[in-house]
Amino acid sequence: MCWRKAILNPFILGPLLAGVMGNLSLGLITAGLTVLIWGFSAGINFIALTTILLVTLTGNINLEIIFIYSISLAFIIREGKVLSFINNKLTLGHNYLRGSFFNIRNLIYLIAAFISVILYQGWVFFLGLIPTRLLNELNIAGEIMVLAGLLLTLYRGQRLVRGLGTKPDPAETGGFIEFILILITAVLGLRGSWLVFPIWLAGVLFLKLFPQVEHYFQGLQPETGYLLLLAGIIYTSYLILPLNIYLTTVIIVISSLVILRLQRKIPLIETVYVSVIVGIIAGRLGLLS
Repeated sequence: MCWRKAILNPFILGPLLAGVMGNLSLGLITAGLTVLIWGFSAGINFIALTTILLVTLTGNINLEIIFIYSISLAFIIREGKVLSFINNKLTLGHNYLRGSFFNIRNLIYLIAAFISVILYQGWVFFLGLIPTRLLNELNIAGEIMVLAGLLLTLYRGQRLVRGLGTKPDPAETGGFIEFILILITAVLGLRGSWLVFPIWLAGVLFLKLFPQVEHYFQGLQPETGYLLLLAGIIYTSYLILPLNIYLTTVIIVISSLVILRLQRKIPLIETVYVSVIVGIIAGRLGLLS
């Protein structure tokens, strides 16, 4: 992991921005939720920072609605065929631009964040139109959204553990170790712990100074790695979700069996929407509170 990626991410930028605006816990929670659902890929800073800014400027009315807006917009930008075509045309014959920070997609993220923030008064008006009961139900549904994030994380993790014990390339196990560090830091963020900073920075420094630790995972079989990952996800759900641990374990185990048999990518944005709908229904049935 390069130092730019280690510093310019929601674990650092999110709490710093939220702390300046007087709500450090918002930055920690938003960073953890964003990483669990979106992963550590392009657009992650847009989602976290836009959410933090809009939630703060609108008086902390509702995190879930603004988060769904931010992640939906990021998904459109990331998956947009037109943007990919423009980006390819602009970088054609200029390979150095492909790895540059200010490529067309990042520029679109910046413009989208700027427009979203300057229109915050519209968000205040819109959120004011939503019935209080629905806002409360969305807050409750956030618990299921976190569970969806854990399942998406499990899916990304199982793709990594498939390479354990089969490829001598240390990048494979290095990716797995980095993945575990990201998961641990995200959990600390969702718990609102200030330990996010030292754990993340110390972990990145450790991986930089001792890359040979990757070799200790070379002999780990994929099945063992997946069981360890599954146990970690279940324990994580116990730490961050106020849900029945037995019911959550059953859901995660069943979902993990489905994930293992999937031959295609889990639809990210649809998973988020479905989790919110399920959360609202469960709340109305009295299963969540």
